[in-house]
Amino acid sequence: MKKNRLFALLLAALMLVCAFGAGAEEEPDVIIAGRYSVKLTEAQKAVDELVAQYAAYFQQQGYTLSAEQYAYICTMALQQRAVYCVIDNILEDRGYPELTDEELAQIKADVQAAYDETYDYVKQYYITNYGLSEEQADKQAAENMTQAGYDVDDLYDERIRYARADVLYNDVTKDVEMTDDDVKAYYEETYVAPDREKYEGNIYSYELAKNYYGTETYFVPEGYRTVSHILLTTPEEIETKLTECSDKIDAAQEIVDGFVTELGELEVTPEEGAEPVEHRSAEEIQADIDKAKADVEALQAEYAEIKAGIIPALQEKIDEIYAKIDAGEKFEDLIAEYGEDPGMTTTEGYEVNKDSVVWAPEFRDGAMSIEEVGGVSEPVLSDFGVHIIKYLADVPGGAVELSEEAFADMRDEALSAKKDEVFQAAYAEWLEQYPVTINDELVSIPTTGTAVEEAAAEETPAAEETAAAEGN
Repeated sequence: MKKNRLFALLLAALMLVCAFGAGAEEEPDVIIAGRYSVKLTEAQKAVDELVAQYAAYFQQQGYTLSAEQYAYICTMALQQRAVYCVIDNILEDRGYPELTDEELAQIKADVQAAYDETYDYVKQYYITNYGLSEEQADKQAAENMTQAGYDVDDLYDERIRYARADVLYNDVTKDVEMTDDDVKAYYEETYVAPDREKYEGNIYSYELAKNYYGTETYFVPEGYRTVSHILLTTPEEIETKLTECSDKIDAAQEIVDGFVTELGELEVTPEEGAEPVEHRSAEEIQADIDKAKADVEALQAEYAEIKAGIIPALQEKIDEIYAKIDAGEKFEDLIAEYGEDPGMTTTEGYEVNKDSVVWAPEFRDGAMSIEEVGGVSEPVLSDFGVHIIKYLADVPGGAVELSEEAFADMRDEALSAKKDEVFQAAYAEWLEQYPVTINDELVSIPTTGTAVEEAAAEETPAAEETAAAEGN
């Protein structure tokens, strides 16, 4: 959204501002840029408001700001005002008109609506989570908004400055255009290239990002195909036997591990002066290890035998499914009729690679065993049950192709980025024309343990939520 974009750009422009100089004795200028300046009272207010916002927010997150962090926040507040001073000079040079009464009225209404929405949220938060009455919640919300540094009049003034800067931004960037090739180059550089570096030849990282963290990826390693499947889960009686046998295997393995630990203790040299500890011989311990391992192997064989009974138990249903496939029924209809994998209700298919790590090995190998697109596997047995897998399509490796809608969104983003570059370059020239002096030594800033931090110590969602409202 354009408002957010320009605000971020103005913050980036802050890095170009130089900080040096001195001010007058009575109501001195803290910031000077050409014909415009910011007096101490206004500068101090800007610093105090931003400090209050950050202190309240970070206190809510359980953090305490240091003196260095407060100093940095002070610099941010002053540099933001400096950017507007430079812009005011350019607006005057170019003869831009002041905002109309209608524009000012709309800004006032927008600010009031955003403030009220946040205020109501904070108020309701205390009613819902702390059981406060309407009157108590009103009082708490008002206090929190004040502590967080939010005031309707101040927000109104800030939006006016922003609106004037927005006029200049639109004028400076009005001729910026973006061709299809420009969009493709932006997409490649900004999205595809970083993902190619991370995921090319790295199936583990790719699947971890996409399947576990839900990261949107823009590059696909080679060798993927899309499959769907009909899952028939293990009959409950067999599942119970498998669970019981698995528990026995775990218990037997613990016995093995205990004997192995005992054997390892024979290699430990006792500390000098320690009481001697009697141990069984290595031969006796090894004999117990061998016997315990044999017990584990016997239980594993029993588990495999139980598991082998899954397909026979489901054979009638399996035969019925394959008969319907042979008769030409749609595979997706059979998934809906027989399938017991809830994941198949939210996706058209799974991406599988021969080196995939997120799928059961039997499912992965079964999916990759199908020779032709459209083919269906033999029944595949895994710990999840029986899979009947269909090979849907190959997934093209390389850059993810953007849909028409996604390409339009990418064009908007690329155009915004290009406009930002143009505006930033123009601002650098304006800064040479109107160099900035910031007398930051005139401004008072808090250190840790001050009243500002103490005021922020009460739990308050106002800072975060008001910031969110301001971004709309």
